[in-house]
Amino acid sequence: MMAAFGVGEKVYVVTSADFWNSTPMQVWEYDTRSDVWNRKKDFPGDKLQHASSFVVDGRPFVFTGITNRMEDGGSVEDNKVEYASCMWEYEADTDTWHRRLDFRGGGREQMVAVALDGKGYAGFGIQPVTETYQMQAIDWWCYDPDTDRWSRRSVLTDWFNIRPTLSFALRGHVYIGSIYDGVWKYVE
Repeated sequence: MMAAFGVGEKVYVVTSADFWNSTPMQVWEYDTRSDVWNRKKDFPGDKLQHASSFVVDGRPFVFTGITNRMEDGGSVEDNKVEYASCMWEYEADTDTWHRRLDFRGGGREQMVAVALDGKGYAGFGIQPVTETYQMQAIDWWCYDPDTDRWSRRSVLTDWFNIRPTLSFALRGHVYIGSIYDGVWKYVE
């Protein structure tokens, strides 16, 4: 349920919130050269689970997920899950976070995300329909970090069991994979 990304020779892990939001979302940096973990400043946004991330030209972004809203003194039964569409950019050199334009596809969790040719791509995942019913999203979006804008790219209608679990860029193309439906290639 954590977000993770690499910048240069360092790997960053943003821990997810627990069910009761009682712990901060910690940011840890792993230095691959020195084999040392360093604690960074906590993530400043809502406490998220199942957040997504990509790195565009050395610029890491963490976005979407779910957050649990529980009043002080409340019980787990009073807990309200909210789907987040927030987006944050991390500046590793200064250990600071900057709020960016929310993901335009609406709040959701468990999206696949990847970067290619100066843009970030993300989509699919789980989004709410009603308070008690969620569905698998079938849309695909592109993020331009230079203009801080999301644009819708396509909808995948041929997948019957839409549960993408991985995405990667290779030789100028984006690939999206699912244990149920194989691997698909996205062409811009």
